[in-house]
Amino acid sequence: MILKFSHKNNILKLLLKFRIYLFVFITALIWSELSEAQVTSSSDSLKMKSGTFDVNYDTSKVIPDSLLQIKPDSISVGDSIAADTTKVKKKKRDEEFKSKVVYSAKDSVSYSSDHSKFYLYGDVKVTYEDIELDAAYVEYDLPKNMVFASGLKDSTGQIAGKPVFKKGKESFKSETLYYDFKTKKGIIYNIVTEEEGGFLHAEKTKKQADGSIHIKNGKYTTCNLDHPHFYLALTKAVVIPDDKIVSGLAYLVVEDVPLPIVIPFGFFPNKRQATSGVLMPTFGQSNARGFSLENGGYYFALSQYFDVSVTGDIYSKGTWGVNLGSRYTVKYKFNGNLSARYYVNKLGVQGVDSGADIFRKQKDISITWSHAQDAKANPTSRFSASVNYSTTKFDQNQNYTNPQLMITSTKSSSISYNKSWTNFNLSVNLRHSQNSQTKIINMGLPSINFTANRIYPFKNKNSAGTKKWYENISINYTAQLDNNLSAKEDSFFKKRTLQTAQNGFRHSIPLSTNFKFLRYFNFTPSMNYTGMLYTTYLKRRMLDSLNSTTNKQVYYLNDTVIHSLSYAHGFAPTTSLSFNPSLYGMLTFGKNSTIRAIRHVMTPTVSFSFIPEIKNFFPDYNRPIKKNDTIIGEYSIYGNKENSYGPPPSCSRKSGSFSFGIGNNLEMKVKSEKDTVTGTKKIVLIQSFNISSGYNIYGEGNRQKLSNISMNGSTPLPLAKNVSINYNGTIDPFEVDSLGDTNDFYWKKHKGIGRLTNAGLSFGYTFTGGQKKSEGGKDAKTGTQQTPEQSAKTDKNKGDYNYFKIPWSFTFNYNLNYSKPGKTSSQVVQVLSFNGNFSLTPKWKVNFNSGYDFKSKQFSYTSFSIQRDLHCFVMSIDVSPFGSYRFYNFRIAALSSFLSDLKYEQRKDYYDYQNDYAY
Repeated sequence: MILKFSHKNNILKLLLKFRIYLFVFITALIWSELSEAQVTSSSDSLKMKSGTFDVNYDTSKVIPDSLLQIKPDSISVGDSIAADTTKVKKKKRDEEFKSKVVYSAKDSVSYSSDHSKFYLYGDVKVTYEDIELDAAYVEYDLPKNMVFASGLKDSTGQIAGKPVFKKGKESFKSETLYYDFKTKKGIIYNIVTEEEGGFLHAEKTKKQADGSIHIKNGKYTTCNLDHPHFYLALTKAVVIPDDKIVSGLAYLVVEDVPLPIVIPFGFFPNKRQATSGVLMPTFGQSNARGFSLENGGYYFALSQYFDVSVTGDIYSKGTWGVNLGSRYTVKYKFNGNLSARYYVNKLGVQGVDSGADIFRKQKDISITWSHAQDAKANPTSRFSASVNYSTTKFDQNQNYTNPQLMITSTKSSSISYNKSWTNFNLSVNLRHSQNSQTKIINMGLPSINFTANRIYPFKNKNSAGTKKWYENISINYTAQLDNNLSAKEDSFFKKRTLQTAQNGFRHSIPLSTNFKFLRYFNFTPSMNYTGMLYTTYLKRRMLDSLNSTTNKQVYYLNDTVIHSLSYAHGFAPTTSLSFNPSLYGMLTFGKNSTIRAIRHVMTPTVSFSFIPEIKNFFPDYNRPIKKNDTIIGEYSIYGNKENSYGPPPSCSRKSGSFSFGIGNNLEMKVKSEKDTVTGTKKIVLIQSFNISSGYNIYGEGNRQKLSNISMNGSTPLPLAKNVSINYNGTIDPFEVDSLGDTNDFYWKKHKGIGRLTNAGLSFGYTFTGGQKKSEGGKDAKTGTQQTPEQSAKTDKNKGDYNYFKIPWSFTFNYNLNYSKPGKTSSQVVQVLSFNGNFSLTPKWKVNFNSGYDFKSKQFSYTSFSIQRDLHCFVMSIDVSPFGSYRFYNFRIAALSSFLSDLKYEQRKDYYDYQNDYAY
């Protein structure tokens, strides 16, 4: 029951006049309500009790609202004596709360005889403004505005429901605490609080009104256990939230053993936002480079949108490097990061020119940039970048701790911008690729593509039924601009490279249609106009000279590239016809046979393409080659390699070609007792087997007419699921001699279809075992499903470890390649590669990667990795025991990025195993 009082003067006078009668009435009412509450509490102790404390009262005038607002069922057995308001001190108005204290308790709520103290039991939750307190037991003193909270012993004697205090983003757990809601000060015992990736433990803590915390006998750690594996012992400290932690004398403790590592004072940044500051270097050692200080520098937190870090490495034997890194992000628009690294590598001993100590000095550079646009930023345009450029020796010199990068031979980059309109699309791309083995760099600077969507000018929008043939007539427009550079690394930016760049512009307007007839035939006529803009053209002449040895005239071709802008165009009407049916064959057996049926599906494909001869319709860009005023041949003036697209399409000569092939699929049905519906199951004998070739009608010579025969196929293994043997091969139908290719058919002399010039065979499989992550055992007592961790713990408690349940994975791939292009001896490359991992326990994991080359009879790059989860630390051992890139690396480090410098590392890198530093 809730009584409401008006605070107007006339009502107040009336209440004061009848305060005795009112007091007797309310006391009787509360007494009756308490009797009902006792019955409710005893019958259902789990019912949630709730209410509010309103401490803004003056007991000299009215009954406390806090009493009147307590619900009847929230009062349990306790003092039921009416409040003696004359004993409660008068509150000052300047000390009043701004809002009420809201509480709830799962078990019961009781109060003292003078109603100045409230006692809450069982999953208590007290809330005041942004302050929230959870505990098993809470005692609240109204006059003092003081709250006391603690845990309670459960049936096992353990303390449960320890107080958890939250204020805004701050939170901590403790055993007991005292807190004043008015002054916002408190004393906490055995506190555990999280501070930006770390945990702060303290025996006694004072919390001040400004949020700062004064600590005595504290521990700072990144381990989240109540009893941490390691910590920095703090004799005394002050925590200023969102700023810093300052401590007095501190020392390191590992597994409760104090180490002789003492600091007179400590300073730990504790800011939520990024702040500028010094980046401390890490110490290292390498036999090839000497002692080192790595990754030391300064971090600039320039704004909330981007930052910059400048770090450097220096080695005692002369090698040094500078690294520049930056990250940037604009929410809902884009984000990215940029890294630029420059190194001067000095290997060996300067002044010594022989043996293993040969001195080498090399400059390396690396630039990486990634940029991603948010999909919500602009639906019609998109900009992205993925740049990975470096000198060819950068990975070997700088990534010696990452063998996968050391053996990488190719890199690629791309920067692209795409814009779309209703009927048009524009894309601008800058591309880069490089090969560290050949040291050749290729760049496209830039490539621009513009396309107009295909339109059907004769299509009837309101037509129904079968379309007319002319409704399929379509037209569209494409344009492309290219500028490509290709050269070796040491000469890439020289003038000669720029002069030999491949560039040009091409646009085309294709007009085409297609229709089907006689069910399996497709007829596609088309006309294509192509125009090209060239920056160079070719002039070829036959020159002669006198051979001083034989005293005879020697003739040779001389090509001169003329740099001049010119435009050429061509027109090519094309007609193509294709035929691609599917043929089925079935061989059935008796009902008593194990094999019920074999089905063969054959899909032959034949297509023909023809371009007619049209003279004098477009300019002829071919020129004659003369020898003593006699024409001995011709050439295209746009056939030089500096032109990206070659000569324009020409109809000065007719052309026509056939392409033909056949695909095969073979399946078998066998008797199966497992299938109770059909009684059979399907087995795939040949997934696919394809043969294809081509024939040029107007080619000069047999070799130019008939193409090589290509084969490829895939056959699954019946006894292994998801395993297929893939194979391919190429057959040359012509003979070769000591001088090279001939036009003589192979079968005329050798009675065979042709020479096998290359073939390949590959297959692989992944074996897995042990318990899957999604599965677990069942509890023997309850029968409930367990997680793998719970199941492993159960086995451990039994003293039984089942090694057949160890999660493991093993993958192998086998590749066989055969090649014999000419009269030379054949080459066979046979490689077996394999990798895998297994977990001895949930904390141990082993990875391995290797391979074997049967030709060289050597193992390929081999590495082993062992990792051990030490909860708040991680230990890893990486080893490559043999080969060109041998190394080992032992590392134990704290998992938290906040204590990234707390680590120990011992390594022997790639250069330490080398006997020769020659490049």
